[in-house]
Amino acid sequence: MDDTLHRTVTRLTQLSIPRALAALALPIVLANTLLTAHQLVNTFWVGRLGAPAVAAVSVSFPVIFLLVSVMIVCSIAASARYYLSKCHGMDACAAAEAESHERDKPSEPQ
Repeated sequence: MDDTLHRTVTRLTQLSIPRALAALALPIVLANTLLTAHQLVNTFWVGRLGAPAVAAVSVSFPVIFLLVSVMIVCSIAASARYYLSKCHGMDACAAAEAESHERDKPSEPQ
């Protein structure tokens, strides 16, 4: 197993539950804060163009936020699947390889 992954998993499992949740939630909170700040800046600058332009930006925000959130969830799921399969797959691959070598070994004549 990758040493960095092992250290991260060990560190998260040794923290208290509130601290581990905070460590996992902090990047998501920061990303959502930056996305909201970006949308506020867009609204400010588009506000100089008039009410219809502000309405268009205001309507687009929930759609963009939803799409970004779905992409974040998909990337987290893909990362988790990769690391879990990497960790659990090592044992299964080693067992399958040992079984394959055992099967391919020529039998001794009796």
